[in-house]
Amino acid sequence: MYLLDTDHCVHLLRRKPGHQVLRDQLKILDPGNVCLSAITEAELRTGADKSSDPGKNHDLVSALLAMIPSMPFDSSAALKYGKIRSYLEQSEQGIGPNDTLVAAHALSLDAVLTTRNLSAFQRVPALAVVNWIPDL
Repeated sequence: MYLLDTDHCVHLLRRKPGHQVLRDQLKILDPGNVCLSAITEAELRTGADKSSDPGKNHDLVSALLAMIPSMPFDSSAALKYGKIRSYLEQSEQGIGPNDTLVAAHALSLDAVLTTRNLSAFQRVPALAVVNWIPDL
């Protein structure tokens, strides 16, 4: 299972350089093996609301969600979150609050997190991460 981080979703939605490589990667996977976190959905909805054209951008997010489901953040993810946050704070290597939630969600789903933010997410023990967007 692969969990797309917000940066990968934004790359798709905005058709940023390298988005075609990401699209090609998604095409070779079983659609049932790709999802995103409800936390990522919330970040995308916030971005749409803050944009110059909220209606259009909400429609784009909805179209993405029609292809890639959003998984609910549940008690299993909450348990992982507590452990991750505690560990990162004790080691003084914290990452952003939403990133911590997404990392916990990926661990609870036993998913590989796809992200460009490898340096932050690699601080989370046992979290598998991969970047599908080439540096251009």
